[in-house]
Amino acid sequence: MKKFVMAGMVLSILCNFALALSLVWTNTQRAGLAYELKRQQQVLGEMISFNAKLGVERDRLLSPYYLDRRAAELGLRSADQNQKRFMH
Repeated sequence: MKKFVMAGMVLSILCNFALALSLVWTNTQRAGLAYELKRQQQVLGEMISFNAKLGVERDRLLSPYYLDRRAAELGLRSADQNQKRFMH
């Protein structure tokens, strides 16, 4: 009978140890994922900002004023009104 009690206690201790290790492991994984999520959010913010800057640059390059001025710099004449097409 004492052997069964002792075996039960050893098994209980081993199970508790395994549960404690799994708890530490899951907390470590959760912390790592939180850092990765934070980094990915920063990258996304930078990409959104860069995309907005590219949109402004595109609008500047496609503006009729810029195109007319650039054409004059290259010795070209300005396009007639019916030849212009606007991109959005």
